[in-house]
Amino acid sequence: MNACMFEPGGSSKVIDVGNYDSQWTRAYNSNYGDCIDTWAPGYRIYSSFWNGYGWMSGTSMSAPAISGLVGAMLLIQESITLDGIKQILKCNNCSYTREIMDAKSKNKYAFSYNCNQIESIFYGTQNTDNE
Repeated sequence: MNACMFEPGGSSKVIDVGNYDSQWTRAYNSNYGDCIDTWAPGYRIYSSFWNGYGWMSGTSMSAPAISGLVGAMLLIQESITLDGIKQILKCNNCSYTREIMDAKSKNKYAFSYNCNQIESIFYGTQNTDNE
């Protein structure tokens, strides 16, 4: 579904997350659209279920990964703004992003990082310029 056509996805005050599969391709059940800010794994994620554990797919699986990442960003730099976070997440010229194959969305970059890279983004050792 085009996330831009619905709330809260159409709002600039949220971080819109799409989900991709193991081939770095937008998953069949992912949101899409020009308002997608970033991507995270969301296809066949082993997760808790109402009766135990099981494989689940969707942005309900990818959004928590981005929430954790944003929490880490806020821990490192409390004063960062939503726009600042989105700029980091959307960076298409950074060593910590990877392109997602999706013809229906303007932003095609997923945040692909390790823990050491999060701090280096804020301390100037990573390029965060968008082209």
